[in-house]
Amino acid sequence: MARDLCFTGRSVDAPETLRMGLVSRVVAPDELSSVVAEVAAQIARVPRELLIRTNTKALRRAEMSVGATLDL
Repeated sequence: MARDLCFTGRSVDAPETLRMGLVSRVVAPDELSSVVAEVAAQIARVPRELLIRTNTKALRRAEMSVGATLDL
């Protein structure tokens, strides 16, 4: 999927990105500010150390996945 989008440069609309799993939710433009505020408030309640550890693990996993899929 990612290669298809990168190589073809084709555009995808919001509902399709949701189906593809590229985004976690789609909201109407008039709801965007309130949804962003809600998500930011949820994240702000998570302990900082937990956010750092989670982000570090996610980045490491992404690096491993990219490295594992490269054809050298």
